[in-house]
Amino acid sequence: MKNEQIREVLKNAVRTKKVVNGYIFSGTGKTENYKYAKEFAKMILCEKEDTACNKCKSCLMFNDDNHSDYYEINKDKQESIKIDEIREMRS
Repeated sequence: MKNEQIREVLKNAVRTKKVVNGYIFSGTGKTENYKYAKEFAKMILCEKEDTACNKCKSCLMFNDDNHSDYYEINKDKQESIKIDEIREMRS
């Protein structure tokens, strides 16, 4: 699937409220995958629209890396998720 097709599939999932409980963003373009994953999370959390309005409280908190419903594991781009990271996220 090409990048634009992937973006449309993700947007459509949010638009139709058919977001499943897990997505894996995998491939050789790690920075692009990271960007898509973050954009998708922001769309899901947006209070007003299905495509991240960048105006609502949720989007502003997300932009400031201060959203209570968003947590990143693997910020340091390591290859595996450590048990302590899962424990920290759960607490």
